[in-house]
Amino acid sequence: MIFPKAKKIARDLGWYKTDNGVFGLYKGYFFNVSDASLMSNPQYKFVSATTGNLTEEQRQQIKAELVTKKRKLKFTSFEIGDSGIFFRFSETFIYTRLNTVYSLLDFLVDLFRKLNIPEQNKCHSCGTDQKISYYNLVDNGIIFCDSCFHQTNNKFYEIEKERISKEKDYL
Repeated sequence: MIFPKAKKIARDLGWYKTDNGVFGLYKGYFFNVSDASLMSNPQYKFVSATTGNLTEEQRQQIKAELVTKKRKLKFTSFEIGDSGIFFRFSETFIYTRLNTVYSLLDFLVDLFRKLNIPEQNKCHSCGTDQKISYYNLVDNGIIFCDSCFHQTNNKFYEIEKERISKEKDYL
């Protein structure tokens, strides 16, 4: 279930919705904001920022900045992956405030610009900026061009076809 603050972010920024969150561009950079399962204890809010491929130097600078700003930005933990950064906000007693999420987004945009990380308003697969659209891929937002979307769609179709075939063989 999508949480009310995410709905407000989606309305304010013209973002797209999934079952558990929202995604879109903020000042040229691509973010996903979502909620943990209702069954998780404690509750969590998640923010992920798409960065594209980072150099080792950029990773180290981002890590150093985030470690020093952790208390100010109020996130519980972060992880730097191959093409993005994933943040977790724990909500044991206090809910994550809307301005906390916006503070993180603003901080990251400024940091990415300072480190010359290009904006992520292009296809996340091939990097083109022609004929792009926003898609909900396994409850996460992503930007694809038409060509990459069709390739990904065909891969999922083949996987599903194989799964159904195996089920029929099993029965």
